Amino acid sequence: MPGAQLLLRAATLLTLLLPSTQAQSTRCQWASLRSATDAVLESLSSGTLSASVPSSNFTYTQNLHAMDISAPASILSTPLSAAYTHSIIDQDACAAFVKLVINSTSSSPNSTGTSPQENENKPILLGMHLHYTYTPSTGAALNTLNLVAAGPQDWQMGVAPTTTNITNTLLTYLQHEAWPALSRAKQDSRAILQSIAESYLNFLAGNSTSTTSTSNETVASVPWGRPCSRLEGAMYTAIADSERCDKGIVTFQEGPGRGLGVTERSAFVVDESVGAVSVLARDGRLHDAASVFEMRVVEGGLRYVHQFASLAG
Repeated sequence: MPGAQLLLRAATLLTLLLPSTQAQSTRCQWASLRSATDAVLESLSSGTLSASVPSSNFTYTQNLHAMDISAPASILSTPLSAAYTHSIIDQDACAAFVKLVINSTSSSPNSTGTSPQENENKPILLGMHLHYTYTPSTGAALNTLNLVAAGPQDWQMGVAPTTTNITNTLLTYLQHEAWPALSRAKQDSRAILQSIAESYLNFLAGNSTSTTSTSNETVASVPWGRPCSRLEGAMYTAIADSERCDKGIVTFQEGPGRGLGVTERSAFVVDESVGAVSVLARDGRLHDAASVFEMRVVEGGLRYVHQFASLAG
């Protein structure tokens, strides 16, 4: 793709992924964000989310493509039954990240946005960035929802023969992980968490240094924690204490059909209280597939790395 077209696409997507309102003048209240996020989750289970969002000034993207949230191809247009839910809250960005494992019996459209009859790639993993407007008098109101979904036919998801087995595999790994709140003394700053996430994304892109952080608190290379683990799709890699967490990672190598590293990175969602940071992006190793990343950092060391991707995105 010519450079000018690539820049235009990136700029257009960034406009969609970021909240449409101006930056918050007041730090968003945690309880208000928590309540609003819980309301979104409840609406997902009942299939009423598309009817409850504002009719104007609301943005929805699915696998990094703009879409009407109530359209038949929208994954959120039908009820979803979650077997696992995980979320983090970002008071500074007035945002939340939610990760869901969907029960195999859910009757949603598949992850490509076509009807279930056309193929059986129904979504199993969902990652959502929720952005809110906020005022002290009215609380948090959802105005942007960016979703990436992965099904059995997507990257690293076909490690089990059936959808039910994939769901059970994911639950085994995810429910084994611990995400307790960190004491103030053990919490890293927002700038450090984002810089560590950026250093990992740049590492995947074949660049071992962090070059995209706007903060002076940058991380020169990926600070692997001990122990650490990676969950890529439904493929789990547990790393021994004596090894680095990059064991087995395939980094970006430029070639036919490949993209330009990890690009079109959305606004980061950061929760210092649990050392978590999430970003949506395109992964050039996977032909620019729409991808969800979430990482947990404990005392400056990368402990958990989660990624899943929609190859159709």
